[in-house]
Amino acid sequence: MVKLRKIFFVLFMVYTTHLFGIVSYPDWFLFPNNYPNTTVGYSYGGYPAMIDAERNYCVFDECIAAGVLYRFQDYDQKNSDYYYFFSPDSLENIKDKLNEASSFITNIVGDEYIKLFSTDDSMNINSQYISLENSTAPMWVSKKPFFQDNQYYYGIGEYQSRGNENDAWKTAEEQALFEIMTNLAVNFYSVNLFGMDENESNYEFATAIRVKYKFNNIQIMQRWIDLEKKYYFVLIRVNKFDVFSPFMH
Repeated sequence: MVKLRKIFFVLFMVYTTHLFGIVSYPDWFLFPNNYPNTTVGYSYGGYPAMIDAERNYCVFDECIAAGVLYRFQDYDQKNSDYYYFFSPDSLENIKDKLNEASSFITNIVGDEYIKLFSTDDSMNINSQYISLENSTAPMWVSKKPFFQDNQYYYGIGEYQSRGNENDAWKTAEEQALFEIMTNLAVNFYSVNLFGMDENESNYEFATAIRVKYKFNNIQIMQRWIDLEKKYYFVLIRVNKFDVFSPFMH
C-alpha cells in the first residue's frame, strides 16, 4: 500500500506540474552523469521507450557515424545526410536485458514517457524531482557548441520546439554529437551554388563537410530547458581516445 501511494504521488506531481506549466524533471534525467551504467529511452512514434533505449545503448557504447553536412552561408541552413551504424550483434546481445529503473510522463494525452533503464535488475532509483521554473541556465549552456579540454571533446546540442517534447530531446542529443563531428572534420571543401529568381541572380557560398567517425563510450552529461523560449539543451562528451576517424590527423 505504501508503494502504491508513492507511485500515485509521483504521477500526480508530474501531472500537475505539466498541467499548470511548472515543469519538473527527475534528477537522473537532468544529471545523467550522476547515474553511470544507465540508459534513457524515449517513447515516440508509437514505439515503446524500451526499443529506443536498446538502440541508444548500442550507439553510445560503440557506433560509426558517417555522412555529409551542408552549410549554406546566406540563409544559415543546415542540410545533413548521415547515419549511425552499430553492429546487429550488439543489439541482439542487449535485447531483453535492460530493466526499467524509473520513468516519468511527458505527454499525458499521447501516453508518452521518458524511462531510465539499467542492466542491473536490482537498481531502484528514488527520483528527486527538480523544478526548472525560474531556473538559471547552467554555465555550459553559454559555451560554444563545441569545446574541449585535455581529456574530452564536448558537444552542446540545442533545439527549439513547441511540439513533441520527446522528439525535441532526441534531436538535441543528436545535434550535440554532430557538433563534435563537424568541428573535428578536416576533410572539407567549398562549392558555389547558383540560384535564379525573377528579379536577379544570386550566388551562394556553401560548405560541405564529410564526416566519418567511430565513437566509443558517448556520455550524456547534463540536460536543461529554457522554458520561456522552449530551447532544449544537451551536453555530451567523448574521451579523445574514444574517437577515431580517417579524416583526423
